[in-house]
Amino acid sequence: MSSSPGNLMKRLHRRYGAKGKLEKMETIRASRVDYHTQHSASTWRDQLGSLGLRGEDCVFINLAGVAGPKDGRLDALIDVNYHAPMAAAQAAEELGFGHWVIVDSSC
Repeated sequence: MSSSPGNLMKRLHRRYGAKGKLEKMETIRASRVDYHTQHSASTWRDQLGSLGLRGEDCVFINLAGVAGPKDGRLDALIDVNYHAPMAAAQAAEELGFGHWVIVDSSC
């Protein structure tokens, strides 16, 4: 998932899509999400499922921690770093994902 799936896929393709490695790229999906508002597991499940993502070979990489405060939204950080990831994790579990990776922006 990405706030800019086109840019993410372009960078991944540039790095991994050349020299006979395209079969790896065929297994990657990216989609735009809004961690500030997507707090329902059913919304995440529908979105992930619509991309054909399910089963133990799926990996969810949580990049939400890279989002910061948002003007006018007092709960922005808890929305981004707790509510949305919890809903996404529940959906990933329901879809049988094999792995969940959290990227900590403080590293």
